[in-house]
Amino acid sequence: MGNVLLVNSNPVALEVQKTYSLILVQNQNQYGVVGGAVNLPHVLTNTGNTADRYTLGLVQSSTDNFDLSNVKVYADRDKNGLPDNTEDLLVGSIELNAGQSLAVLLVGSISTNVSFNQLSSLDLIY
Repeated sequence: MGNVLLVNSNPVALEVQKTYSLILVQNQNQYGVVGGAVNLPHVLTNTGNTADRYTLGLVQSSTDNFDLSNVKVYADRDKNGLPDNTEDLLVGSIELNAGQSLAVLLVGSISTNVSFNQLSSLDLIY
C-alpha cells in the first residue's frame, strides 16, 4: 500500500441564479364565418427555473383588413377547445411554476360587415 496524501483545496461556492423564460405556442391560421366567433388555442410554458408571473396583452395588426372584436383570453386547462370559465386573462396576470404550462384560448368575434377572403391578424404578447 502506498503513502496517503491529503491535499487541501480552496473552498468553492456555487450559486444557481434564477432564470426567467417563457414559450408561447402556437402560430396559426384559421378560417371563420362572418358574424361568428373564432377560438385560437395557445399554450404558455414557463421554461425558466423559478415561478414567474405573466401579464398577457393583445396587439391587432394595422396592416390587415379587419380587427376581431370582443377579444378575450380564457384558460382551457382540459384542452377541449372551450373556455373553462369566464375569467378574461387579459385582465390581471398568470403565475406559472417552473416547467408548468397553461393552455389558453384567444376568443374573438368576426363582424357582420367583413367580406369574403378578408384577413385579420393579431398577436398574443406577454
